[in-house]
Amino acid sequence: MNWCPFCGRNVNQGARVCPHCKRDLGSIFNPGGGTSGADAPFAPPDSRETPQVRTDPAAPFPPPPPPPRPQTLNSAFPAGFAQNHLAPPPAKNETLAMVSLILGILGFCTYVTGAIAIITGLMALSRIKNSDGRLLGRGFAIAGVSCGSISFLLYTAGVIASLAVPQYLHHKFNAAEREAAGNLQEIYEEQAHFEVMNGRYANSFTELDWYPEGSTRYAYFLVTEQFQPDSGGPYELPWDVDTYARDKAFRAVAVANLDDDPDLDVWIVDEEGVPKHIDVDQ
Repeated sequence: MNWCPFCGRNVNQGARVCPHCKRDLGSIFNPGGGTSGADAPFAPPDSRETPQVRTDPAAPFPPPPPPPRPQTLNSAFPAGFAQNHLAPPPAKNETLAMVSLILGILGFCTYVTGAIAIITGLMALSRIKNSDGRLLGRGFAIAGVSCGSISFLLYTAGVIASLAVPQYLHHKFNAAEREAAGNLQEIYEEQAHFEVMNGRYANSFTELDWYPEGSTRYAYFLVTEQFQPDSGGPYELPWDVDTYARDKAFRAVAVANLDDDPDLDVWIVDEEGVPKHIDVDQ
């Protein structure tokens, strides 16, 4: 039985490695390689690492040697290796973000580019989000999506307005014309009743005891009396259209300008009882 000259613990005779400190014992117990065990002459350890031999079994064990110092990246690789081979590539701008911004600006001139700007901008935002910082240009993508959305909405509103406004105006004109035709029809009926009772037609609305009901857009004329509209106007009787009331004939006139053009919208009714629409110059 021998002692390890490094840690001072018991080792088997002829052991080449200490089972406790894992040091090489071959150069100590068998330095020449010819003999081993108890017959091997004792040789001093290498001068670079002098073992601490425990001569007194009652003495405390010496502290174990410190662990080997790990190599760092700078000591394991040559200078500049980390910067040239291990560093991540520099971040760059996402191309689709710039494309989205350009198309978004052009979207105010053309309808299609606004929609394309929205699509490319959303694709760019998705790529930038999943790039872990390798792609830039999020602000460009957001600006492109915003410009494309605004231009797209403006053009969409324009298309809807171009379809809806004519329909609205047509409906409004029809409603106003129905008002004129309906009121003139009432005037005829009142005149027919007045003529049966008095043998002539009335010269005024007061004599007929008639006045328009509800909101009106036409002015109504009967000889010496008139009713101006609630909205629009005031209107005058056109120079080439007259109104009269005789024993066997009469004419009542309704006048308005619904579309603000040079021509007045004129309706007339006479003793025949059929309202008629005519266009005259102002």
